[in-house]
Amino acid sequence: MPGVKQAIILAAGRGSRLRPHTDSAPKCLLPFAGHCLFDWQRSALGANGVTDIGVVRGYRGEAFDNSGVRLWDNREWDRSNMVHSLFCARDALESAEGLVIAYGDIIYEARVVQAVLETSGDIVVAVDRNWLDLWRARSENPLDDAETLRIDADGHIVDIGRKPTSLAEIEAQYIGLLRLSKAGLHQLCAFYDAAAEGSTWMMGRPRINCYMTDLLRGLAESGVRLTAAPFAGGWLEFDTSDDLRLYEAMLAEGRLDRFFRTA
Repeated sequence: MPGVKQAIILAAGRGSRLRPHTDSAPKCLLPFAGHCLFDWQRSALGANGVTDIGVVRGYRGEAFDNSGVRLWDNREWDRSNMVHSLFCARDALESAEGLVIAYGDIIYEARVVQAVLETSGDIVVAVDRNWLDLWRARSENPLDDAETLRIDADGHIVDIGRKPTSLAEIEAQYIGLLRLSKAGLHQLCAFYDAAAEGSTWMMGRPRINCYMTDLLRGLAESGVRLTAAPFAGGWLEFDTSDDLRLYEAMLAEGRLDRFFRTA
């Protein structure tokens, strides 16, 4: 969907597993390879014409005061999750002609954004088919921090976000980046508004604690089409201090290009 100009970055969480690096700033502002994560995202989005960027902030939110971007506040950041953060920007969800949504703790190359924008569909989800190489570098057991994802013959996601029991249940990995058309945003809001506490897609969690993959799975199970935008590498997730140390070591040794190109 070329022509999308607007993006929202969800950056309300504390990032406790990245302490002490996040003691004084949200993890979206974590420095890496000469730039903070937020600036890496702005660069990749801007290279694709997505220049109207906003942030849902929470922990240490004052760090964004002079960022020059639109801001929304998640005042319940310490007890909520991504879905609640997203709906703190409800006015944008209802008014945007199209919208890119990204987690605050990832970076990605411009080609990943391009794949999301150029894939047809009202709700398009970025998925990495080469995820296993990165997960094996990050963990002795890739299944410890991976989620199920199955794609049907038409390219639509039919399962996402469950705890896998084998690699066979993971055709790709969702990275925390998606794009919605105006119609997709309407579907998202309508589904969310109609959902009752205790709905099966919430996996026993209260609405305020639901993960984005919970919401996406619920949409798919209700018949809403989620289109996969597959790509191969070109992104990083900063979940723990071990991640940061690993990526910095790879960068110093000239091995990071395998996963993410800094130039």
